[in-house]
Amino acid sequence: MATTIPETMLPAPVPQRSWHRSTEMLRYDRRVQLFFQFVLLALFYMICVNLRYMPANDAYAAAENLDGEVLAAQAGSAFRQFFYFALFGVVTVVVFYMRGLKNLHAISYAYLIACMWCLLSATWAIDPGISIRRSLGMVVVLASMAFAIEILGARKTVRIMYIFLGLTVVASIVTASLSSIPLFSFAVHPANELDPELIGTWKGIFRHKNVTGAVMAYATIIFFHHSWRRRHWLDIVLCLGAVLVLAKTHSKTSLGWVGISLIFSYILYRCRVGNPSKRILFWYGLILLVATAGMLVAMNWDLVYAYFSDYETLSGRVAIWASIMPYIRDHFLLGSGYGSFYAIGEASPMLRLGVNKVVAAVGHSHSGYFEILLTTGIIGLILALVALVVLPFYRFWTASDRDLPLASMGAGVWFFGVVQNFTEAQFFAPDKESWSFVVVFILIMHTRYVAALRGEDQWLVDTNWDTTRPVRRHGWSRRYRQQQPG
Repeated sequence: MATTIPETMLPAPVPQRSWHRSTEMLRYDRRVQLFFQFVLLALFYMICVNLRYMPANDAYAAAENLDGEVLAAQAGSAFRQFFYFALFGVVTVVVFYMRGLKNLHAISYAYLIACMWCLLSATWAIDPGISIRRSLGMVVVLASMAFAIEILGARKTVRIMYIFLGLTVVASIVTASLSSIPLFSFAVHPANELDPELIGTWKGIFRHKNVTGAVMAYATIIFFHHSWRRRHWLDIVLCLGAVLVLAKTHSKTSLGWVGISLIFSYILYRCRVGNPSKRILFWYGLILLVATAGMLVAMNWDLVYAYFSDYETLSGRVAIWASIMPYIRDHFLLGSGYGSFYAIGEASPMLRLGVNKVVAAVGHSHSGYFEILLTTGIIGLILALVALVVLPFYRFWTASDRDLPLASMGAGVWFFGVVQNFTEAQFFAPDKESWSFVVVFILIMHTRYVAALRGEDQWLVDTNWDTTRPVRRHGWSRRYRQQQPG
């Protein structure tokens, strides 16, 4: 007769290790989260931090020898390129093991099409080898960011940005304050700069004061929104520190647009809260603003034309734009090929088109929109505008009530990046210091949109940016209450 062993006497099942969980549950694994936080932090560091002891205008100083240093300017760091490709390989293997083909939705179709056009442009580029290398570099950085953000979610991605920007603010203040010591002299533009306006301005741990100004503008927007939401002393201190560094850079573009970007983010938030009629007022106000600006330009066309005919206008940017216009007219449809116009050696058309030798030595168009039009043609510009201007604005504007604080902060960062690229060439380049933060918020809003379509409500709740406001019985923050999930 068979004997039955009571279940209580059976050995307890051995608990499986976390790596043996279902691949979907690995998304919540602490070690996986730490790995992708490290990936994102490493990307920010490699993209942004660049300590330079030499003058920023070394390429201009070599203008009398255009076959020398100038042609090698901005050729790229072999180590950084190796790092980007190696990191992309590791990240891709991990995320496709965890999520499979779901990761293909981490980037919007519009953005993917624009990237494919950049890769395709290598077939007619002036230098196909350089074009394919630079376009592939752009794609692998974008994909690495997108995969990491898709795993981390909004809350931890914003926290990594907060930590990185906080460290850059502190490091820039400390190094600039100690710049009289030779070891820290990289933090301030030296006295032998070709451009006298650069001398003595702060650049901290970045390569140029304009880059520092842009990054500090993003830091100001992000820390301001944290201060607005949480009322924490650290947020306020870091926000004031970012403003201090921004002021010390004397970066006119960043100083001029950061306040307007904060106002834009606040208006978007207020239009989405409360009465829906506010949204109609927003569009009426926007149309009125554009119409008024157009009328003022038409009424003062002679002054506008004279302003943009002076090559010294906008710190010499007009001279650069005047130099590239003949090439844009001749290659309006397809352009020169992505990344195949500047810093490609003797084949660079800028060497013969520059109105003077200083302009011929520049490494970019000083306008992101002219840069994309110049290198990818009108088709590439339209694709880029749809992917990075039209669609992101729609995502910010139609964000759920739960994501509204996140969308408001992201819209401020996005707006600054869009307007800054009228005079700086960082548009469409996630491997550029300034634009990388814009890309992060574009990807965050897209991943949350895709998660909502898939019905991943629990994931949206778990990764929502925490905007809990302290409730005090007395004091100036008494009116704030903890927000309920939407």
